[in-house]
Amino acid sequence: MTRNVYLAQVNNKFGENKVFLPYSVGLLQAHAKAQPELKEAYRFGTPIFLREDPNSIAKSLDSPDVVGISSYTWNWEWSKVLAKETRRQHPNSLIVMGGPQVPDRSDGFFQEHPYVDLLVHGEGEVIFSDILRERLKENPSYEGIAGLTINQGGNSVKTPGRPRLSIEELERSPSPYLTGEFDNLVKNNPDLEFHVTSETHRGCPFSCKFCQWGSATQTKVRKFSEERIKAEYDWTAENKIPMIYNADANFGMFKEDEELTDYLIELKKRVGYPQQLRANWAKNSHERMFNMAKKLTDAGMGIGVTLSLQSLDEQVLENIKRKNIKFDNRSELLAKYEGAGIPTYTELILALPGETYGTFAKGLETLFSSGQHNGINIYLCTLLENAGMNDPEYMKEFGLRSIRSPILQNHATPGEDPITEYADTVIATSSMPSEDFRRTFLFSWATQASHILGLTQDIAVYLKNQGISYQSFYEGLLSSGPETVFGQQVVRTNRSLDRALSGGDWGEVDQKYGNLVWPLEEKSFLDIATGDLNLFYKQVEEMINRRFISIPNDVIQRQKRRLITPDDFGGNVPEYAKKIAWFGRKFGSLKNLEEKVGQI
Repeated sequence: MTRNVYLAQVNNKFGENKVFLPYSVGLLQAHAKAQPELKEAYRFGTPIFLREDPNSIAKSLDSPDVVGISSYTWNWEWSKVLAKETRRQHPNSLIVMGGPQVPDRSDGFFQEHPYVDLLVHGEGEVIFSDILRERLKENPSYEGIAGLTINQGGNSVKTPGRPRLSIEELERSPSPYLTGEFDNLVKNNPDLEFHVTSETHRGCPFSCKFCQWGSATQTKVRKFSEERIKAEYDWTAENKIPMIYNADANFGMFKEDEELTDYLIELKKRVGYPQQLRANWAKNSHERMFNMAKKLTDAGMGIGVTLSLQSLDEQVLENIKRKNIKFDNRSELLAKYEGAGIPTYTELILALPGETYGTFAKGLETLFSSGQHNGINIYLCTLLENAGMNDPEYMKEFGLRSIRSPILQNHATPGEDPITEYADTVIATSSMPSEDFRRTFLFSWATQASHILGLTQDIAVYLKNQGISYQSFYEGLLSSGPETVFGQQVVRTNRSLDRALSGGDWGEVDQKYGNLVWPLEEKSFLDIATGDLNLFYKQVEEMINRRFISIPNDVIQRQKRRLITPDDFGGNVPEYAKKIAWFGRKFGSLKNLEEKVGQI
């Protein structure tokens, strides 16, 4: 009798109808079906990929013998509800959970979650097939399968760890795109715009403490064959998939990556698809990365290049084991990309171990002075489940203190999902106590809302040329009294921060800008840009004249003229919010942005 297997890997829709194909569980399914005895013994249901009501999904499962759930920080709570409901409605099912969110430190897990039978650690293709094979026995015993934690009467029994898959094992593991695992899924959902996840290699040579690259940090990099990757690209084009997300830790690390990029560009020319490639770019391969980015930009397939720094302080980089990732000649590098018309954006993380208010502010000063004025994204420091930073000893060493609060789902539609996902966010360290965290958060918020999004960018550049630092200017802006336009935003942001630090939401919703969740800096930008701009700039001018120098009024007027406003969208505020504060954030909100703001 054939047994039924169901695999789940869910994510939110974005942009109303866009969704990723469930690549991870597709790999498990393709690997299992490639083995004749498993293909004969099991029938695999359509992968569960939409974040719908887990109670209803569990009810819809037809006599499930095995249910496998791939878990990430953005679907962990949902996944646990599905597992719990499956156990309630189908008590004889074997429930298996895997993915990066499954804790390596699993002692006590089954006491809290008794509805789960097995936890899979690391790459799951071979392990899951071994589980299915053992399940067929009259008295299955999973202790002989490496890479598991087993629920034995509520106790966690961990088997020996399993080495990473070898290059040969990876090649023997079929691609779910090429075995047809997703063909019917795409065909039967014509209303959805599917995006695909692509790998050219696995592993990462770096060991950044904040990261858990699929729990595979500091491992040997193993490459897939060019034939396999190109065949997957062909499948993407044939199925008219508009976007490929490259899931390598360092795309562009190898010379073959540039050849693959050329292949993708040629595909688009011939077939029209894929239309866009997004990637996590290599950390230390700047010349190759530039060449690839230039080709993609010229082909209309690129959206910019990430120059991920996380911090500019040498001691912080040492603390997070990222000191071996260099960005020398930063100004020249940014100028090179700008001259080629390639957008760049830089990522920083707030409240890393060893960071202080002073080092963080100095880092932003350096970035602005290097010519990076628009594409800076600043993220809160999150403790990922299996990352080195989440180790109790590491947390103790650096005095990390965190709170559990809802994940900030930027630009998501609120209220659609009753299941809240959470993250552990760092709100204090030994080098950045609570009061300094607030001060740093507000400085980060002010520079993003005002400089990066364009409200005061030209003004700040002018003042820098007069010897007034960016830090001084934005600290001056933050000192604006509550009677001013900006001061009102400081009050509101402090109130929102109080809520978040008490375990509430980090974002805000304002129906004036559409039914979306906005990060605080974008909300403040929109409030100011859609409000009394004349009053705002008058007050900014008065603050500068009072604290620094007498600023020429034409500098203020030029800034006002350069700012894109809702009037440029016919007064359509929600469309303005979407196109400028959301979609166009990395490009800023200034007219004629191609004119050089200035290299300081």
